[in-house]
Amino acid sequence: MQIDNIEHFPTTYFWGIVAALIDTADFNVVATKYFLYPSSNSAEELINFIDTLSAEYYVAMAVCDDGYQSVIGYQGGMPVRNAIKKLGSKLIDSVGYRDSWCLLGRKGGEQNQILEAYNSRYNGLASIVAYKKVSSLSGSLITPEVGNYSRINNIHFDSEIEADLFALCQTEDNSFDTLIVDTSAVYDNIISNKKYKNVFSLLKLRTKKNKMQR
Repeated sequence: MQIDNIEHFPTTYFWGIVAALIDTADFNVVATKYFLYPSSNSAEELINFIDTLSAEYYVAMAVCDDGYQSVIGYQGGMPVRNAIKKLGSKLIDSVGYRDSWCLLGRKGGEQNQILEAYNSRYNGLASIVAYKKVSSLSGSLITPEVGNYSRINNIHFDSEIEADLFALCQTEDNSFDTLIVDTSAVYDNIISNKKYKNVFSLLKLRTKKNKMQR
């Protein structure tokens, strides 16, 4: 199970189900869980895990090798399968011996709002690939080496974005001086005096909403 190209369950030498909790605000993984064979408590542990979940998390779940006889039971409608349906699953009752199944759901999620995949054991791996654009209230950007800025009249940003502009000036010993830039002439002076071997722009960006909150 990879999130941001990081494998969170590096070994697949087990039977059972794995789950990852994903923060809905920043999409960081905050916890991982294993529900494995031959533990006789795996089904109860999975039920308790789901029942105590907060809706502030997405839940990524997947079967490894087999979840049928190891965790979720031998038929549809069993308590552990019904618990998984609380995450929006509509396919969990179809999962049989050594079938492949995965889910990206949420507590209280509707079936048309979650992602789920299922394949029988003869039809290969079930997989989900999902992307989510995350907006930040603030951030920074460093440009490549700059040239003569006197020919640039202005730098335009979206009406909801404000920026502070700095010059990152690299010295001969590879340390950096950070200088505030309020006019393009400042860049010309920095570049023309030959004090620094490289000059870069640093933009510190923020939304106007973030500024008001601060």
